[in-house]
Amino acid sequence: MKELDFSFAPLFDAFGEPASIAFLLFIIVAFLLGMLTGALARARKIQGLKKEVKTQQQTIQDLQQHIQTLTQELALKEADLQKDKLAAQYQPVQLQNLETEKRQLMTELVASQDKAAQLQRTNQAYLDTINDLKNQVATVQKYAANIVPQNTPTPPFVEQERLRALEDKIQ
Repeated sequence: MKELDFSFAPLFDAFGEPASIAFLLFIIVAFLLGMLTGALARARKIQGLKKEVKTQQQTIQDLQQHIQTLTQELALKEADLQKDKLAAQYQPVQLQNLETEKRQLMTELVASQDKAAQLQRTNQAYLDTINDLKNQVATVQKYAANIVPQNTPTPPFVEQERLRALEDKIQ
């Protein structure tokens, strides 16, 4: 086989010929057209990627704001949790205080009921005493009516004064 001698020397030797110049112009134009076609093809992709970058940046900003909002909510929830924990710690103490207060109130209630019963018994005793005194007054008036002559009636204001005096003694 014959070896092919592929060298660029003949190309540069004949650089001044119109065919070489046309060939070089053809290569340069092809190169420039390739660059232009590549740039146009990449331009669409670059624009799409730029739009995607803007969308992703907006998404990142939205997510950062959402994270910040969630962080604030978390801080509030943690504060509420601490508050609830403190309240839970003091609830047994409050419950014990309420139980103590309940026992005191029950003791006071029983004492008040006993006092009310005692006052009712005392009141009944006073009513019985009043009835006995009224009966005694009626008996005394019967005997007095027999002693006082029938011709001299007792003035009504004297009887009223006697009744008032007896009632005042009772009270």
